[in-house]
Amino acid sequence: MSTQLEAQLSLPRESFAYDAFISYTHRPDRQVAAGIQKGLHRISRRMGHLRALRVFRDATDLTACPDLWGKVAAAMDRARYLIVVLSPDAAISKWVDREVAHWLACRGSDQLLFVLAGGRLSWDEDTGRFDPDRSDAAPPALTRPGALPTEPLYVDVSDDAPWDPAAPLFREKVTDLAAPIHGKDKDELANEDRRELRRFRRLRRAAIAGLVILTVMALLAAVFAVTQRREALDQRNEAIRQRDTAVALRLAAESDSILSGSKPRDDERAILQALASGRLGAADPGVLLRTLKRLADTSKIIQVGDPFLSGMAIQPEAMAALGDLDLVWSVAISPDGRRIVAGGTQIRMWDADTGLLIGEPFQSPLFTMSVAFSPDGHRIVSGGTGMQLWDAESHALIGEFTGHEGTVRSVAFSADGATVLSGGLDETVRIWNAETRRQVGAPMSEHSARVEAVAISPDGRRVVSGSADNSLRVWSTVDQAPIGPPIDVGATVTSVAFSPDNRHVAIADQHGQVRLFDPATGSAGDPLPNDGRHTGSAVAFSTDGRRLAAGGIGATIHLWDTESRAPRGNATGHTGWVTSLAFSRDDSRLLSGSLDGTARIWHTGTHASGGHRITGPPSTDGLPIPASVAFAPDSRRMVAGYRDGTLWQFETDTGRAIGPPLRQHVGPVRVTTVSSDGRRIASGGQDRNIVIWDAASGTPIRVLTGHGSWIRKLAFSQDGRRIVSESADNEIRLWDAERGDTIGAPLRGFEGEIWSLAFTPDGNVLAAGGDDKAVHLWDAATGEHIAGLGGHESRVSYVAFSKDGRQVISLSAYALRTWDTATRELVSAPVISPEVSTSLAVSGRGDFIVTGGATTLRRWTVPSGDPIGEPMHGHADAVGGVAISADGRIVVSGSMDRTLRFWDAASGASVGDPLTSGTDDVARVILSADDRRVLSLNIGSDETVTAWLWPGPSSWHDDLCGKLSHNMSRKQWREWVSPEIGYLRVCEGLPIPPDDTG
Repeated sequence: MSTQLEAQLSLPRESFAYDAFISYTHRPDRQVAAGIQKGLHRISRRMGHLRALRVFRDATDLTACPDLWGKVAAAMDRARYLIVVLSPDAAISKWVDREVAHWLACRGSDQLLFVLAGGRLSWDEDTGRFDPDRSDAAPPALTRPGALPTEPLYVDVSDDAPWDPAAPLFREKVTDLAAPIHGKDKDELANEDRRELRRFRRLRRAAIAGLVILTVMALLAAVFAVTQRREALDQRNEAIRQRDTAVALRLAAESDSILSGSKPRDDERAILQALASGRLGAADPGVLLRTLKRLADTSKIIQVGDPFLSGMAIQPEAMAALGDLDLVWSVAISPDGRRIVAGGTQIRMWDADTGLLIGEPFQSPLFTMSVAFSPDGHRIVSGGTGMQLWDAESHALIGEFTGHEGTVRSVAFSADGATVLSGGLDETVRIWNAETRRQVGAPMSEHSARVEAVAISPDGRRVVSGSADNSLRVWSTVDQAPIGPPIDVGATVTSVAFSPDNRHVAIADQHGQVRLFDPATGSAGDPLPNDGRHTGSAVAFSTDGRRLAAGGIGATIHLWDTESRAPRGNATGHTGWVTSLAFSRDDSRLLSGSLDGTARIWHTGTHASGGHRITGPPSTDGLPIPASVAFAPDSRRMVAGYRDGTLWQFETDTGRAIGPPLRQHVGPVRVTTVSSDGRRIASGGQDRNIVIWDAASGTPIRVLTGHGSWIRKLAFSQDGRRIVSESADNEIRLWDAERGDTIGAPLRGFEGEIWSLAFTPDGNVLAAGGDDKAVHLWDAATGEHIAGLGGHESRVSYVAFSKDGRQVISLSAYALRTWDTATRELVSAPVISPEVSTSLAVSGRGDFIVTGGATTLRRWTVPSGDPIGEPMHGHADAVGGVAISADGRIVVSGSMDRTLRFWDAASGASVGDPLTSGTDDVARVILSADDRRVLSLNIGSDETVTAWLWPGPSSWHDDLCGKLSHNMSRKQWREWVSPEIGYLRVCEGLPIPPDDTG
């Protein structure tokens, strides 16, 4: 040993970089070496120290470098002890051998420790080495003679895998190695290790306890913070809700004020504010219904230009920018009712259904005062600063009519479209060939002032003209000569129109009066009553000639019966001078144009409350038989039977026929029903037959025969597999809807007339109630009578099943009873009221029912029969029918007080104003499956029963949007709603108009 090394070994422990160096072969013995290193680090480690001993292991302490051996040797020289891991792999490792040889050469065997990881060791005392023949774990450096002075102590860990220092046995063996390195006795070191472990565990427990306390405190703080945040969010959301509710109530109140006249009339704003109120919350759910009722006759409002006149007042902003105004003076509706053309500063066309602009503006001259469609709808004639003929599809100019001097004030097509008529500022009336655009004959020039209005008779033989010379003249189209003397009206004639039967000419004058002139007698007659309002700007006859419409500066459109000359109501909503009017060809709609900048389409058959009597297509023979009117599942389509034996399908909202009539019955069609999937229609007739139809094609699939009298009731099962029918001779039959076969014999077990029939939802059981005061159940698959459930003391007028079919509910005059369908046991029989009960409805979820009585409605739980809330008051007479919306939120009721009412099912409060048909009692109400429409059967004063259609709760929003052609602009939202509430599009699909600030 060199003097330098001796001096080094005499140095204190602190002078060495490492307490021990571990020599091992990497792959096989890596885990053993790692376990030993961890054990030496941990045994007797004091609190606050990273490790008890500093141990070098090349996998953790050696970095990559070119001189690897130099780095290893340097590390060994700086270590106090060498620990060699011996194994068969170590015995053949040149690195382990080299490290042991280096240590023995430089340091000797005093600080050399061995660990046996595997294999065998056998000491040869004679040669001072490990016997190479019997030792397969020793490297060559330890098998050379005289390698070691004495047999070394080694620790055998070959059976201690996975060499975890926490394992007691392995930890004890590592303690054997650690004791000499620490310079302590093994027992002393072990005791010290145990003390440190106990101390560590105590501190760990204390730390864990402290950590738990801190964690709990942190969690409590977090919970408190989350709770505080949630409360803050709840408070914020509640503040927002209250704000939105307040705004919604204000919007609803303002909408009501606008439509009631308390504020200036602006129907578009009233609708938009009502819709915005609905979007912001259910603070006033009735505002949509109230708005619909007040605007029942308004079909569409289309912004076609800028507002100019309001009554007789010119808008100040309009005068300020008169040159830039987009004014509209004349409008016309296409014969099919689908397009509107408007003339003024420009000529443009709109879709009458959507209110959207069609194509680009026509390349028209400076100003147009009159426009008209040809009878086939393919061409448009316009008059103003010039006179033109246009292609209605392409908007291209076909050609011009030349001859007038000055402005053309009025133009019209003949009924056959071959002739065009015009009158103008040059005091002449002219007839033109529509194809060649050449003048026919000489100008008619007897007027002494400008010609304001012209019209040609439906038979094409006469022309009438009105002038600023206060006269009306009639002309022959054959020779353009006057027919009779001029008629002195006493004021400028502003509009004229022939009735379709050629019998009358309507005359409007500048004083606001309207007269019916009889060309046969030459008498203009007395002015028609108009409540003193100015109606002298525009007149139009309905296509059937039975109604006359007129409007003027007063902005109100008046309607009269042409035979009796009695008023037939009026249409209000325009805020400016009404300048033009036109009926659609089917008379279902009336078009008006006004200087308020809008064109309006009005429902002509809608009652003031928003309902209308169902008539079906115009070609039918009158009103449908009420019991034969039925909805398709989506309510967009209806079916109705008529007395001539025909069945018609038609669009619910427009009344337009869908396909030709369905013909199979002989005599009146008494009752119809539609399958739940909408694919089949069943009809029962006076001829005692039942016909099943394919709804798509309208063809009969099969005819069911067997009844001995006319069919009175008819119903499909929910799955459409079965049909039940009841005839006037009180016979009930079940049918297989697919095969057309009867299911068993006519049903037995009852007496008298059956008033109500119902299938279970699965279609397996049929229930009926009637005159014999019992509820009868039959097996729908066999027709076998299951039971007759007694207990009622009067006729059972209604039966229904709960949604799951487990209960059958029955109603008689004074009793409401619920039965278990399977056991036939009585479940509940509440005392419902001293009033007579007249109607029943079950909610779609089956959790509650509503009954109608003498004047009130009541809600009851199912199946317990407990009353819900207080009675619902509002009707003044017997409740004829009730229905519940599919979502269970709205109840609708009809009464003999001639009203239809809507109710909040949860609170029992009335929703909106009652609707009324005027003079008819409401005997029954039916909600379509999608809740869009309500069908009511009404009884008139003459006992005639008619079917009426009303807006249902799911359509109120969409029906109001259907009256508009645009949403609020963002500027309007800020001004009308609130700048603090983000913009909401109230009508999906409608454009948002731009504004100055975007």
